[in-house]
Amino acid sequence: MSSVKWIVIKESLDDDINNAAASNIRIEVEENAASDNHIEENAAPIIQVEENVASNIRIEVKEDATNLLYTKAESVNLISIFGPARTGKSTLMNILAGVNDYDNEIFKTSPDMETVTTGVDISKTFVPLKEFSKLNGNMEVNSNILVGFVDTEGQGNNGDEFDICLFSPILVTSKIVMFWWPGLLQIDTILNSLGAMTNCAKRITRDTQCQRQNKPYGHLHIIFRSWNNNKTPEDVKKKLLEPQSVHKEKDKEHNSIRELLNDCFESIDIWLFPANGLIQCREKLLFEDFNDKWKQTFKNMRKKFSEQLSVNKPKHSAEKTWTGRDIAEFTQLLCKTLTSSENYAITSIFERMQVARAKTLANDALNEFRTLIDKMDPYYKPDGCDYEGIDAYFYKELENFKEKMILEKFSNKIMIEIYANYKESVCLMESEIKTNIRKLTIEVQIFQNKFNNLVSEIMFPLSKSVLKEFCKNQTQQLWNSFNDKVKNFPKKFVHDYRKKLENFCKVKNKHVAAENEKKIISFVQKEVEESLENSVQKLKNRIPMTEEEFEYEWLVLLEQTKIKYLKLHHSFNNFPDYTTFPDNLHIIIDQYLESLTENNDNAWENKAEAFQKRAKRLFKNALYTNFPVNANKVFNNTEIEQYLQEEILRFSYKVSNIFPHTMMNDICSKYKETARLMLTKLQVKNNNNIREIPQKVERYILDWDTFFKEINNTEQHTRGWRFPFQRETSQNVEQQILDWDDKSNELERWQHEVTELLLLSATIPELVTISSFQLLCICNDLTNLNRRTDLLSFRKAVWSIMRSDMKNILSEQFVNEILAGLKSEELKLARMSFINRCLNITTLTFPIRQLFYKMLFVNEPFTFASPIMWRIFLSEYDKYQKERQQNLFFDLFRIPQIVLSLPDLKVINDLLKGDELDSPIVALSCDIIQKTFFAHYELTELHHNFSNAVNSLCTNIVEPLQYISAIAFLKEYVRAFCDVNKTTLNEYIRDTNRTTSEANMSTDMNIIINDINNVMKLKSSRIHSVKIYFLKYLRICNFSMQDIKDLCESQEQPFPWLKEIPWGNKENKPFFNPYWLHQNYKDAEHYYYHVYEHADTCFASYLETVRSNLQSRLFNWANQSNNNRSLKKNDLVTFAGVIAALLHHVRASREWTNNETRVANYLTREIENMDAPSVYKEILNKLILNSNSLIQLLINNEIGPNNNEELLMKSVIVHLIILHASIPNDASPLAAYLHKLQVCENDFILACPSDVEGVVMNAVASFSKEKGAEQGVVRYRCRCGEMFVVLDCGGFSNPDEQKRDPTKISISSKCLYCKRVIGYGSIEGDYTRMDTSQIKSVSINHEPGYIVEQISAEKTHNVRMMTPQAYRILHLFVHTLIGASVPSSIATNFFAKNGNSAGDTMKHCLDNIRNDWKILKEFFDCDNDENLALILHSIISSIINESASNEWRLDTPEKREEWEDKFSKDHYISNVTVTAQTIRKKILEDRVSLTEEEIDDMISKKDSKYYSEKLPRLWRKIKDVSLKSLHAYYMINENNETEFPFLKVFFQHEKELHLIKHLLPILKFVHILKTRLDYQITRQEARKMTFDTFIYQESNEGKLQEIFLALKSAFENFEKSWNAVAPHVKRYNCLQFEEFPRISLKSSVMYGLGDNINDFGIYLWAILSYLIRLQNNFLKETISIPFGSCRSLKFLETNAQNMPSTSTTQNVRTSYYLQTVEIQHAQPSNFISYDRNNEILQYSQRNLEISYGEDIVYDLYQIEMKLAHQLIFNKFLISDNFSAFPYYGEMFTRVFTIFTNLKDFIVQEPLPATNIDLLDESYSSKNASRMVPALEMLICSVNYEIDGETSIENYISQQMDLSILTENTDFCGVLRANLRLKHLISLYERVESVKAYNFDKLNAEYKKTLPQYMEKQILNVISFTNSRFLDRIYSCDLLIALERFLDRYLMIEFLEYISTKDKLTSYITNEDLSCWPSRSTLIIAKRLFPHKIQVGQAYSVYKLISSRQASR
Repeated sequence: MSSVKWIVIKESLDDDINNAAASNIRIEVEENAASDNHIEENAAPIIQVEENVASNIRIEVKEDATNLLYTKAESVNLISIFGPARTGKSTLMNILAGVNDYDNEIFKTSPDMETVTTGVDISKTFVPLKEFSKLNGNMEVNSNILVGFVDTEGQGNNGDEFDICLFSPILVTSKIVMFWWPGLLQIDTILNSLGAMTNCAKRITRDTQCQRQNKPYGHLHIIFRSWNNNKTPEDVKKKLLEPQSVHKEKDKEHNSIRELLNDCFESIDIWLFPANGLIQCREKLLFEDFNDKWKQTFKNMRKKFSEQLSVNKPKHSAEKTWTGRDIAEFTQLLCKTLTSSENYAITSIFERMQVARAKTLANDALNEFRTLIDKMDPYYKPDGCDYEGIDAYFYKELENFKEKMILEKFSNKIMIEIYANYKESVCLMESEIKTNIRKLTIEVQIFQNKFNNLVSEIMFPLSKSVLKEFCKNQTQQLWNSFNDKVKNFPKKFVHDYRKKLENFCKVKNKHVAAENEKKIISFVQKEVEESLENSVQKLKNRIPMTEEEFEYEWLVLLEQTKIKYLKLHHSFNNFPDYTTFPDNLHIIIDQYLESLTENNDNAWENKAEAFQKRAKRLFKNALYTNFPVNANKVFNNTEIEQYLQEEILRFSYKVSNIFPHTMMNDICSKYKETARLMLTKLQVKNNNNIREIPQKVERYILDWDTFFKEINNTEQHTRGWRFPFQRETSQNVEQQILDWDDKSNELERWQHEVTELLLLSATIPELVTISSFQLLCICNDLTNLNRRTDLLSFRKAVWSIMRSDMKNILSEQFVNEILAGLKSEELKLARMSFINRCLNITTLTFPIRQLFYKMLFVNEPFTFASPIMWRIFLSEYDKYQKERQQNLFFDLFRIPQIVLSLPDLKVINDLLKGDELDSPIVALSCDIIQKTFFAHYELTELHHNFSNAVNSLCTNIVEPLQYISAIAFLKEYVRAFCDVNKTTLNEYIRDTNRTTSEANMSTDMNIIINDINNVMKLKSSRIHSVKIYFLKYLRICNFSMQDIKDLCESQEQPFPWLKEIPWGNKENKPFFNPYWLHQNYKDAEHYYYHVYEHADTCFASYLETVRSNLQSRLFNWANQSNNNRSLKKNDLVTFAGVIAALLHHVRASREWTNNETRVANYLTREIENMDAPSVYKEILNKLILNSNSLIQLLINNEIGPNNNEELLMKSVIVHLIILHASIPNDASPLAAYLHKLQVCENDFILACPSDVEGVVMNAVASFSKEKGAEQGVVRYRCRCGEMFVVLDCGGFSNPDEQKRDPTKISISSKCLYCKRVIGYGSIEGDYTRMDTSQIKSVSINHEPGYIVEQISAEKTHNVRMMTPQAYRILHLFVHTLIGASVPSSIATNFFAKNGNSAGDTMKHCLDNIRNDWKILKEFFDCDNDENLALILHSIISSIINESASNEWRLDTPEKREEWEDKFSKDHYISNVTVTAQTIRKKILEDRVSLTEEEIDDMISKKDSKYYSEKLPRLWRKIKDVSLKSLHAYYMINENNETEFPFLKVFFQHEKELHLIKHLLPILKFVHILKTRLDYQITRQEARKMTFDTFIYQESNEGKLQEIFLALKSAFENFEKSWNAVAPHVKRYNCLQFEEFPRISLKSSVMYGLGDNINDFGIYLWAILSYLIRLQNNFLKETISIPFGSCRSLKFLETNAQNMPSTSTTQNVRTSYYLQTVEIQHAQPSNFISYDRNNEILQYSQRNLEISYGEDIVYDLYQIEMKLAHQLIFNKFLISDNFSAFPYYGEMFTRVFTIFTNLKDFIVQEPLPATNIDLLDESYSSKNASRMVPALEMLICSVNYEIDGETSIENYISQQMDLSILTENTDFCGVLRANLRLKHLISLYERVESVKAYNFDKLNAEYKKTLPQYMEKQILNVISFTNSRFLDRIYSCDLLIALERFLDRYLMIEFLEYISTKDKLTSYITNEDLSCWPSRSTLIIAKRLFPHKIQVGQAYSVYKLISSRQASR
C-alpha cells in the first residue's frame, strides 16, 4: 500500500486523564526524538498547549506522515475526500491518483462491508500536476505543483464532535475537498452530513482583513455516485445549496448550513455519475471497468480539478505558497488547539508557527557563529566591507542572518524583534574575543625563549632515536604549557602562532640532526666495507656460475650489502633518501665485481675442460658399447656416423643446460673434434675388420670346397652299401656312417657361421660388391640344396673361380655350369635364387646380363621369374630416373627411340620381338610394369599421358616394350578412373534415365570423360580391348554382369561408345545360374519355358506327347506322379532350381510379369500333387511366396556392387536348402538337420564346439594370455552357481596391502546373476575357489546338442581337427539348414538344449552365416563375392553325388569327428581363382556372348588372328599382390604350417606387428624427459607442465634453435607413435581403459613419466608394456618353433648352441634361443621395426593363363627368409621391469625404509666437524630445496654394497646416470666438502634441517583435531627444557621427528600410502623410518608416547608442541 496514516482520533485513556493535572483531556502530538530534531532543524516550533476541555477526544498526528511532508520542499496542494463510510471513497481516490493495477493501490480497499479507512490517510506518492492533469487522456497543465491525496474515515459513525476534530485539519489544508454521496438527492441527509463542515467553520475566528482576502477552505466538490434521473448538476446545485423558503425550523437550519458552505469554500461544484456505470464487476475496480459516460464525467471532473489546482495562492496571511513543511507544522499546531471548546483563529496559529521558526533560526545562527570563532582569520576582509579581522566577521554574520530572515518571509514585526535580540548577543561575543587575542602574543614569546634554552643544553653525538625522543619530550612539555594557557583563545589565531612556533622548532631540529648524521655516516661506511669483503669471499667459493646465476648472486650480494648498510643506518634511526650506495662505496664494489667476473670466467673454462674430459670418457664407453667392433662384428660406417651426430646433439643439449650460451659454440666445436677423432679410430678399426672379411670369406669358400670334397668321397663309399659287403666289415660301415655324420655336422656349423657373417655384412655396401662375398653367397645357397643333388659340378665351377683369384666370379662359363646343374624342375627355386643373386651384383658385366636376359625373356618364363624381372625393370627405372628425373615408361610413349637405345632395354626389347605379343613372357612383363610403375599414380597424373599411350597402342609399327607399356598404362588408367567414379557409375545403374548433366562430376572429370570419348571414336581394333577392359574392371569392383549391361544401356552422354558393345542375349539375369551344374537341368528349364509360352496347353496332354522323349525327364515326372512313382533326387533339385533361378532370383531386379505370376500359381498346384518330401514342398512354397527371412529377397531390390553380396549369399543358401530338401533325411547329417531337426537334438552337432564351459574358459585363458596375463586364470564359483575368473594374480588382496605394495591387486565386483559382492568386501562362503593354482586351459568335455558360441572373426578359428577352410564352409552349411526350420517350436527346443540363449534364432543363424561368408572371402582372398559363391555352389552340387551314409546320426563324438574329417578332405579347395573360373566356364559354357566371355576372361578357343589382334593374355584381369592375398595363399595349403612355421607366427601377429616400431621413438623422448626431470620436479608441477612448456624451457625459451628443433622433432615422433598405438591399448594389468588418451603439445609431461599410480604415468607403462608384450610374444612364439624345422631360422641355431645352460635345459639343441635385455639397456637394433611394404610381396608370380590372371603364387621360402632376417636377427626379448619416475619429495614414500636399506649397504657416520663449516657455506635456506633432489638421486642410486670410504665425488664420476649431478651448481659445494658415502644420511639430514617446512598443502585428513585429554597426555610426557630426562621426551627431538614424518611421508599429493586411522606410534617410533635425531629419545618415545593418537592427528600434535615451544 502506498499511503501512511496521518491523523488518528482516539478516546483518552484513564491514566492519561490522571496525569493531565486538573485537565479532562491531554492533547498529544506523537513525536519521537528523531521527529523533534527534524522539526527543529527545519524551524518547526514545538508548541505546548495545555487547556481544560470538556471533550474526551485525543488527536494524534503520526510521525511517518509528518516526516513525509517535511521532505516536500515544493509547493503542495492536497485533494481530500469526505463521505459516508463503506461507500467506495478509497476506490475513487485510487482511480483519481491514476492507479491502474490494484497490486499497487494507494489506499487500501476491500470488497467486504467493513470499514477500511480509519482516521486520515495521506498518499506516499505526490504527483506533479503536469502528470496528474493528463491522466485518463486529459489535456496537460504545465505546472510543477505537487498533488497529494488524502482519504478520510467515513462520516457519522462517531458523532459530530469526532467529525469536527477529524475534518478541521484536512479542510484547512486541502485545496480540493470532495464530498462523496452514494445515493440520490436527499437534501436533508446531505446537508446534515455537510453540517460537520459548517460546525468547523463556526469555530474559525477570522479578522476582517482575512475575510476580505480569502476563504478558509478550498474548493468543494459534491459527487453523486449513482445518479439515475435527468436533472442536471445546475439543478441539483440550485436545489441543494441555494437558500429555500423557511417553513419549518429545519429549513432555517438548512439555510444556515447553505450560507456557511458558500461563505467558507472558494467554490462548490456538483458531479453526477451515472448509476449503471460499470461494464464489468469485480472485487476491486479500475478506470477501465466503467462505461464511457462514467469515464467522460470523471475526465471532466479531473479537468476541473487540474484547473483549480493550478491556481496556487498563499494561504492564511502567508507570504508564500505552502510547502509540505508548512502543512506539517500547521497541522500539528492546529490539532493541539482543536479540542478546545473555544473558537480558534487560523492567522493566530500561523503567526505562532512563524515566531517559533524565527527563534529557532536565531539560535542556530548563534551556535554556528560560536563554531566559526575558532576558524576566524585575523586578516579576513570581505569585499565591500570596511572592517578587518574580528570586526569583519561580526559585520558579515549580522548581514547573513538578516538575509536568512528575509528568505523565510517573516512578518516585519517578527523580523525587527528577533534581529535586535540576535545583534545584542553577537556584540557581547566580540568584546570577549578581542581580549583573548592580546594575551596570546605574550605566550608565544615566552615559548620561544624556553625552546632556545632547551637546544643549548643538548650533548652530541646521539642516535637519531635518542635525539628525537629527547627533543620530543622537552618540546612536548613546552607545548603542553602553551596549550593550557591558550585553550580558550580563538583557534585560528592560536593555529597561526603555533605554526610560527613549529617552524622555529624545525629549524633548530635540522641543525641538531645535521651534526648528528655526520657522525653516523662515518661509522656505517666502515662497517659496510668489512661486511662486503666477507660476502665476496663466500661468493668466490660458489663459482663457476652462469651469467644469470652470477648476475642473480651479485644482485643478492648487493642487496645484502645494501640491507646491511640500511640496517646500520636504521640502528641510528637514520633512513637515507638515496636508493643505492654513495660514490665512495661504489668504487669499492666495482673493484670486487671485476675480480669476481675474472674468477668466474676462469672457473668456467676449467669446468668446461673437465666436462669435456668426462663427456669424452662417457662417449667412448657408449661408443664401444653400441658398436663392439671385433673380428666377428662389423658395422655400417653410416650408422656409426649417425650415432656421432646424435651424440653431438645430446652433448649440445647438455651444454646448453650447464654452461653459458656464450660458451656453447666453443665447447661444442672442441668436443666435436674430440668425438670425431674417437669415431675415426673406431671406424679405422671397423674398416680394418671389414677388410679382413674378404679373407674370411675366401677361407669359408675353401672350407666349403673341402667339405664337399670329403662329403663326395664319403658318398662314393656309402653308395657301395647297396651291393654285397664281401670286403666291408660291420665296424667299417659304422665308422663310415660316423664319418658322414661328422662331416654333415661340420658343414652345418659352417652354414651357421656363414649365415651369421652374411647377415652382419649385408649392411656394409663395400662388402656387397666384393666378388668373393658374392661367391660365398652362391656357395651358401648351393649348400641349401637337397642332399640328393650332385654337387660335384658346382664344386668344379667354384674351384675354377678360386684358381682365377676370384677377380671376376661371374664368367659365362661359371654361369652356364651352375645353371646346368640347376636345370631340373625340383631345383627351379634354387635356379631363380642364383639368377637373382647374380643380378644383384653391381659389377655384373653387360655380356653376362645379356646371358641372363636371354634365359629370362623367353616364351615360357620359369617359376618365380617375376621377382627377377621386377628387379631388372626396377634397376633400369632407377638408373633412368637418376639420369633424367623422368618416368622411364612414360617416356616409352613419348620418346621410344631414345629410351630403347639404352643397351639393356634394347636387349630386352629385341628378345621380346622374337615372341608373340600374346605370349606368357610378354604378359608377365606387362603385369610387372603395370603394378610397379603405374599403380601408384592418381587419375589426374595418368591422364597427362593418356593420349600418348593410346597413340602407342594404335600405331601399326610399334616396339614390344612400348606396346606392353601402353597396355599396362591403360589398364591402370581404367583402374584409376573407375576407383574415382565407382559411386557415380553405380548411380547410373540404379537410374537408367540419368543423364550426364545430372551426374555429380567436377569440371576436370568432365574434361577427362570427353577425352576418353574422343579416343574411343578411333577406328582401331585395339580400342575394343580398352573398352572391354573398362567393363572387366567393373567386374573386379564387384559389379555383376547385369550391372554392366544396365550401365551400358543407361549411358547416353557420358560414354556413348558403351552402347556399341555387342551383348547378344540381353536377358535380365542378376547372376549366373548355379543349377546348370546339375545333371538334366536343361530339361527342367525347357519345361518351364514350355509352360511359360503355351499357357493354353493342357499339361497332361503335353506330357503324353513328350513322354517318349528320353531327354525330357522332367516331363515324365508328371506322368510318374500320376502313376504314384517317386521322382529322383536330381530331378527334384533341377525342378526346384528352375523355380529358384527363373522366379525367385528375378525378384532381385524386377517385379514378376503376368506370365511369371501365372506360372508360379500353376507350379504351386503341381507342387502339392508331387510325391516329394513335405520339407521339399514347404521350401518350394516359401520360395514362390518369398516368405522366409533366410531366403527372402526384397522386391525390386537395387542391384549394384554394394548389395550383390547379399544376393549371392542368398543364392547359396537357397541352393543348399533345395539340395538337402531333395535328398532323404538319412542321406547325411546335414539333410537330417533340415528334415528331422528334433531327432538331432541330442546328437553331436557338426562344427559346434565340444562344450560351452570348456570353450568359454579356454577363450578367457587365451584372452588373458594375449593381454599379458602370462600366469593364467583361476576359476571361482558363486553360491548361486555362476562361475567367474580372476586373471593373472589368481586371488584377491586387501586394499591396505595394495597401498603398501602396489604390485598387489585388490579387486571386487558383483555376480552377474545374484548380484553378490565377489572379491574384496564379500562375506565368507559367498564363493568357492575351484583351482588351486592358475590354469591356462581346461579339458574339453564333449557335450551333445547345439552349443551357442560367440561369433569369431578369426580366420584361423576351427574346431577339432578340421581345417579352418572346411570349418567355415561346414559352419555356414549347418546354420543355413538349421535356420531353414526357424521359426518353429522344433527349432526353439533345438537351440534351448544345454541351456543355450541364442535370442532371436533367425538373427543368430543369419549373423553366423554372414560372418562365415565374410571370413571365407578373406580366407580365399575373394575380392569378388561371385567367386566365393561359385566355389560354394560347386561344393553344394557335388554333395548330391556323394553316397548316402548309414551313420547319418552322429550320436558319438567320434562319429562327428570322422564325418568332419571326411568333409574336409572331400571339399578341399587348393586354388580359388582356378576353381572359380572352371566352375564359371561350366555354368556359362555356350550360353553367353563373346563380350561376356571377354569380360570374364573365359575365351573359348579362337583362331590365332584373334589372339594376335586382341591380345587377351595382356588384357586379362590381374590382382594386386598383398599381405591379405599372401595369407590366403599360405592358409590354403595346410602343409605350409609345417614347411614354413615362421610365417604362421608372422601372420598371427602381423596385424599388430607394425606397432612395435613406435616403441623406440617413445623410449627416446621418455629418456630425454627422465634425464632432465629426475628428482627435479614434483608431481603437482609435472601435472601442470605441458610438453610445449618443457621444450620451450629446455631450449632457453626457444633461443637455442638447434636444441629446440631436436626436441620438437623428438616429441613429434613421440606424439605420432603414442597416438598410433593408443587405440590398441585396452588394459594394463587389472586396469581397464575405456578410451586411451591421445597426447599433444598441450598435454601434461606426466604422460611421459611412468608411474604405477593410477594417474597420467600409468598410461606410459601401459603403452610400453603393450608394445614390449607384442615383441616378446612374437619372439617367444618364434623360438617355440621346433628346433631345426625352419630353414629361415638357421641363424638362430648358433644362438641355441651358445645358450646358457639351466637346470631345466638338457639339450641345448632342442629349442631356439634369444637373449633378454633390460629395456633401458636395449639398443635400437634390438627392437623390431616392421613396416608393411610390398618388397617381400614381389617374391610372387601371377598365373599367365588368360582365365587365371587373378591367381597368384608366392615364393614362401624367400618371403619367410626375408621376414625372418628382418624381424628376428639381432632382436632381443625385452624385460619390462619399469621403475617409477622419481618425483621430487617422494623418495621415502617409494621405499619407506630407504635409510635403513642404505645402512645395510654402507655403515653411516656423522659429518666430520672439520667439514661442516665448509659445507654450510655451500647452501642456505634458499638453495637447500634445490639440493634435496640431487641428494635423493644420489641416495637412490646406492643399491649395492660399496666401500663407505669412497668419496661422493668419485662415486658420481663412476656412475653414468649420476653425471647430471656435476651439472648442479648448488651441489658443487657438497663435492668440494670432500665427504664420503658413509656421510650420506647425515648430509641429507643437515640439508633437510635448513629447508623451510611448509605444511599448508598437507591433506586435511592428516589435520584432525586432538581431544583435550590427548593434549594433556602428550604434554605430560614432554620436556621443553634443554636437559633430557629419562621420563620425558625432549620436545625439540620430537618436533624434528614430526617434521620429518610429515614432510617425508604425508606431504605427497594424491597418494595415500598411510591410513589416517593407523596408530601414529606405528610410524613415529619405527626405527626403520629414521625420523629421530637421537636414538636415546626414540627409546623414550617408544615407551611414553600415547598409543591412542592416530596418524590423522599427526599435524595437530606437531602444531601443539611447536606452539608451546614458541611460547617459552
